[in-house]
Amino acid sequence: MSTPPRRDERFPVKLAVSYRTQGAFLVSYSVNLSRGGIFIESPSPLPVGTEVTLRLDVPDAGAFDLVGQVAWVRDMAPDGMPVGMGIQLHELDERYGAAIDRMVQEFVGITVLVLAGTQERLALLGRYVRSIISCEVLEAMSLQEAEPGLAADPDLIVVDVERSASLSARSIDVLKQRTQAPVILLAGDLRTRELGKSAGADEVLATPPSFSVLQGAVIRTLSRPAKVEH
Repeated sequence: MSTPPRRDERFPVKLAVSYRTQGAFLVSYSVNLSRGGIFIESPSPLPVGTEVTLRLDVPDAGAFDLVGQVAWVRDMAPDGMPVGMGIQLHELDERYGAAIDRMVQEFVGITVLVLAGTQERLALLGRYVRSIISCEVLEAMSLQEAEPGLAADPDLIVVDVERSASLSARSIDVLKQRTQAPVILLAGDLRTRELGKSAGADEVLATPPSFSVLQGAVIRTLSRPAKVEH
């Protein structure tokens, strides 16, 4: 009797998805995987209906091999939303659920570094971020003050350049050279936001943002894989 083919041989398209931290994966799981799907940013999304295999590489947890199908595609990027595809996952293996439960139990938390030009803005953003996700918030009013926070290897950086003599769109260049953490830039004028985006900011928002706008940006940024390879 012939040996049955391996499951993923039926799916010619394979995607390797790497997360920067275990925290990023857990956020992605809570907003995506636990609902049976995952959004993957890609400048060239696959056609709807394409069957794919996914390998999710999670730090300190190993790889998760899943199968699914492209359910929807976002070709344009309205309101700053990323281009990519939504993949509907097939049934999750029970052992993955057990492994994720173990990660949740052992997880030590997410660290967010907030930079702003005034104590009032730091306090506002800190309250917002703590309300959005359970985390430790580190605060700084300049790149020099941010050194201890950067040494703590934060999961996310939020930079508000309004009313600051030392923070600007150029700060994004410095931060990106120092850490792999994603950066959300808050700026009052469109030119500064464009410069920040060109410098590598993962999200750019007008400031001060509403709670719901910042919430969407934080969740999108934290749940975004660090790398996707075809």
